[in-house]
Amino acid sequence: MVPTTVALVVASSPSVNAHVTPTPADSSVAQENDAETPPPAPPARATPGGPRRVQLLPDIDLDGGVARALEPEAWIGFGRLRLGVLTWIEPSTPVASPVLVSVGATYGLSSFSPAEVGVETELLHLGSGFWFQGAGAVDLVDPGPVWRVAAGWSVLGVEVQNRTFPDDDRLPSDPSRTFVIGGKLRAPIGPLLKLFLY
Repeated sequence: MVPTTVALVVASSPSVNAHVTPTPADSSVAQENDAETPPPAPPARATPGGPRRVQLLPDIDLDGGVARALEPEAWIGFGRLRLGVLTWIEPSTPVASPVLVSVGATYGLSSFSPAEVGVETELLHLGSGFWFQGAGAVDLVDPGPVWRVAAGWSVLGVEVQNRTFPDDDRLPSDPSRTFVIGGKLRAPIGPLLKLFLY
């Protein structure tokens, strides 16, 4: 009787182990769960091309320097005041710098004339400090047109003038025009007021 019972117990043990041993998880079910979970969204980025903010402000600019007239050859000094309107254009992206456009009336004096009036336009990139000026003027004492351009960085610049002399005020041997090339210092009061006061 005892051998028969032992045999039954031994014979039944594999089936018990088969039910107890856990089966590995189905890989297809895990893949389905991963597919249902969306990936994390990328961080939001500032999109360029947004609206620009434009401000109109009063503008004041002072400059002066020393230059060389080519014909007749001579060293001259000059100074100038500009009063006008400053257009402050904020960039559409936060990493860019404002662009400044100034337009105004000028009054200048130099070794050629104590009274010269005109109109000047200036373009300035605030981040780099580079600027460009273009202007036209008239000498009130000895009427004659004056054209000039200037470019520079920060408060330093180089200016080129083309001055025309009236026929009534010169001898036949005198030149009818001259070019003037020189350096100058400037004080951009309008942009400084915007940065520190407005």
